[in-house]
Amino acid sequence: MGFTPSAVDQCVYFRDNTVIVCYVDDCLIFAKEKEEIQKTCTQLKEMNFVFTEEGDVIEYLGIQIKNNKDGSMRLSQPYLLKRIIETIPGMKDANPRDTPAMPSVMLAKDVNGKPRKGVWNYRSVIGMMNFVAQSTHPEIAYAVHQCARYCENPKLSHELAVHQIVKYLLHTQSNKSKINRSLNEFQGMIFQPDKNRGLEVYVDASFAGEWNKLNASEATSVLSRTGFVIKYMGCPLFWLSKLQSEISLSTTEAEYIALSHAMRETLPLIEFLREIHEVLGVVELIKDRKIKCDVFEDNNGCI
Repeated sequence: MGFTPSAVDQCVYFRDNTVIVCYVDDCLIFAKEKEEIQKTCTQLKEMNFVFTEEGDVIEYLGIQIKNNKDGSMRLSQPYLLKRIIETIPGMKDANPRDTPAMPSVMLAKDVNGKPRKGVWNYRSVIGMMNFVAQSTHPEIAYAVHQCARYCENPKLSHELAVHQIVKYLLHTQSNKSKINRSLNEFQGMIFQPDKNRGLEVYVDASFAGEWNKLNASEATSVLSRTGFVIKYMGCPLFWLSKLQSEISLSTTEAEYIALSHAMRETLPLIEFLREIHEVLGVVELIKDRKIKCDVFEDNNGCI
């Protein structure tokens, strides 16, 4: 049909003023004119592809997309969140918490810790939480990653940490009341595009931040953690919280590794924005094919 894959992401295809995004057998089609979208759909049908046309994007991969009157968009995953809550007995009526993790608790293997009390599938719940953290709730990324490290032999301490995340997700409901809680909407993530802001990258690192005397014998306790978020027009596009794969010997080194990791995600994104602009001409703040990108790093040694 004349489409060519993106040089950055080969699940994205371009042709003239049309873009197709593919995730297995779910596709999104974008174009400057509706006629172009219809033309693409007609061609697919002529090639004997069987599919349904869903109209405007209001849901994709379980993520609901709601356009608000003020120009903002809300992304939420109510069905998956309800499934997580209902999977763990007793969580449906639990009291909400306003943070996804306890600030004073650092998870470790806890080999000699108390055994779990629940009989629910720990690994399955973590898998669902991972998808939520990657899609609509970046603020739980650290807490989920901490729990995900101990899927092999979770103890009571890990189970309670998962409970904390679920109680936080309850907190994100629009109505905190337990009455008709199943009917409440989850607030999700709000996108409010600001055309005065371009590409922004916020990077930080925690130098050996998970070390303490109780887990000093664990090799992973001396690893530093990378955290960053990439925003465009003030809207988060990509975020990450994970342990670094090598041991840093200073705060500067940990920050530098984090900055390098963030840039390896940012540079392809810049190229991808150029590709989108050449097809749709909708990307703001591009002059002479140059995309302005501000990177925020707070360690002078790293800079």
